[in-house]
Amino acid sequence: NILNSYKEISRILNDDGHAIFIEPLGHNPLINLYRKLAPEMRTKDEHPLKINDIKLMEQYFHDVHIEYYSLFVLFAVPIRKLWFLKKYIIFLK
Repeated sequence: NILNSYKEISRILNDDGHAIFIEPLGHNPLINLYRKLAPEMRTKDEHPLKINDIKLMEQYFHDVHIEYYSLFVLFAVPIRKLWFLKKYIIFLK
């Protein structure tokens, strides 16, 4: 449960501490389609963050900064086993 996670992290984090979350986001329709087509790529309990999850985070942490990255790396999935993948990923970033 994400609410319990926020509560516990907030409780044990020092006043001057930092928490860094690297999580998938759940509001991109293309990525959501990919999730439906490739459910074996994740664990059953994975919960991609949605806008409401981020808003809830702001209730437990005083400074929430969101940074998006690797937006186009999903396009590398069809070629993930080809020899030029590393160069392709650098191009997509």
